[in-house]
Amino acid sequence: MKNLLYALLSGFLLALSWPTYGFAFLILIAFVPLLFTEINIRNSTTSFMKVKVFGFAYLTFFIWNLFTTYWLYFSTPFGGAFAILVNSLLMALVFLFYHIVAKRSGFLVSVIFLTSI
Repeated sequence: MKNLLYALLSGFLLALSWPTYGFAFLILIAFVPLLFTEINIRNSTTSFMKVKVFGFAYLTFFIWNLFTTYWLYFSTPFGGAFAILVNSLLMALVFLFYHIVAKRSGFLVSVIFLTSI
């Protein structure tokens, strides 16, 4: 439940930080709740860790894309929905890739990797 709230908070903070109408300084802390979620899952002993990280990351990025690229829906409903869903998928896959690297390497390598992607 805590990880779900972190993912939702991260998604809404990312949406609020979008520079067009939001508060751009929030982008500095918007990924922190999602990173807490990833660390909680990585340090737990539960199964299906990759699926959980992917699910929470997808939820976060779906909320972000829904609030920031809703205008694509006005061109074509299918195109808007497809763009939001696929863009969220691509972002979640990149975050899952970070989770895999962070799980197999140390803190310094994973932080360098996160900032470089």
